[in-house]
Amino acid sequence: MIKDLCISILCLLLGSAPLTSVQAQYTAVEFVDAFLADNASGTDAVKTAFVDSGSRIWLSSSNQNTPIRNLDVSAYLQEINTVNASFSTKFNTVVSIHRKAGPLSTVFCSVHGRLVDNETSDTVYTRAIHSYKLVQHDDGWKILQLNIQNEDEPFVSELWPKELATNYPLESKENVKIYKHNRPFNVDEVDLAPLYPFEKELEDLLIEFAIQQGQIENESPFTIYISEDGEAVLGFVGDLSADQIESAKIFVSKMNLWYPAVKEKSSVKCKLIFSIK
Repeated sequence: MIKDLCISILCLLLGSAPLTSVQAQYTAVEFVDAFLADNASGTDAVKTAFVDSGSRIWLSSSNQNTPIRNLDVSAYLQEINTVNASFSTKFNTVVSIHRKAGPLSTVFCSVHGRLVDNETSDTVYTRAIHSYKLVQHDDGWKILQLNIQNEDEPFVSELWPKELATNYPLESKENVKIYKHNRPFNVDEVDLAPLYPFEKELEDLLIEFAIQQGQIENESPFTIYISEDGEAVLGFVGDLSADQIESAKIFVSKMNLWYPAVKEKSSVKCKLIFSIK
């Protein structure tokens, strides 16, 4: 979910230029840095950073199959609110190129973003090229047009220099919870139940040893633990006879590794119930 959402609104800006008297003293580059800053003062401040509420924002991707989107400021703010509801974000300029002609300025920059899922702490790092067309008023800079080019491939060297790359990670990561205890989970407690990778092989084993998966009426139940690494281990055998226990042991020994159970993106030990005649 986090990945799909970020593709379409990869570098929507949750920062904004603070509307104080200091803003009038900003250079164009400082204005862009403030606009991207993570100490956002809200979407009202984002709105005031533009000349008006017209169609001022262009979003595009290096993927040729993704259409270019032209948003007015109101639609842009709605997308910001969508992101802000699910993620905490931070955006930084990496390299900025500034061109000025009278009251008009263009700032061309590479932007590194970090989006952290508020629920799972999964983190996605993004990169984009932004082009700002700015005009200077008495109260500071205003945005005439903003082009955001989301990047799938590495930037050209002058916009993404190697000496800075280590400061701006690009590999997304998931926050994986490690379960230290050895308590086995029941199937109804996990997000994904253990799965045997060879369905026909398991069917043949069940038939060979007269075993069924689950607790079957008039048959003797026993448990098998599927460990975090997928190994099957015979567990509680209850009222099984000596012959039934021996059959259950051989049944388990013939199994290949399972796909282990998953809970909150971590592999966990899980208990399965089988029944034998």
